[in-house]
Amino acid sequence: PRQRAALLVRRAQLLESRLQDPEGALAQYETALELDPDAHDALQALKRLYHARGRFRDLVRALELEAARTDDLGVRTTALYHIARIHSDKLGNRPDAVSALERAVDTAPNDRLLLDELSLLKEANRDYRGLAAVLSQRVDVLGDGADQAGALHRIGQIYDEHLSDPNTARIWFERALTIDPCYL
Repeated sequence: PRQRAALLVRRAQLLESRLQDPEGALAQYETALELDPDAHDALQALKRLYHARGRFRDLVRALELEAARTDDLGVRTTALYHIARIHSDKLGNRPDAVSALERAVDTAPNDRLLLDELSLLKEANRDYRGLAAVLSQRVDVLGDGADQAGALHRIGQIYDEHLSDPNTARIWFERALTIDPCYL
């Protein structure tokens, strides 16, 4: 199967480059990947062609495959991040975007970009309890300083204004003041 997949990839490359037949190339790449799930060149070409042709659901499937099959945490995290962006920006599917970002954060829990993106989606979905949890995780990544005090204050605001829990809000506000006594 691996040799046949390699031949299909070569045929797809010819269809794409010489015959200007991207649809034919897509079919060949897809078949190659079915025969050999480790056909890296086929997967990369499919991602590129799906993106170029606006086939975002297919692109998500290819990225999911990449995330599932790799042992490289960086590749997995990047694939999941791209899945989230496609769901959010191209498919208008925030719940699936949140799910993909949560999986990415599980892979890279200290990645500020992922935490920031996830907090934006949680806030857009009005998932304030989830937003407070993500911001709490983000506080641990920020270390000490004004950024951390600001995040702690924001969590306090969420508990006060959106979750109607002034006691918990007070705890977060006090933590912010512990880090920066002048923070208002």
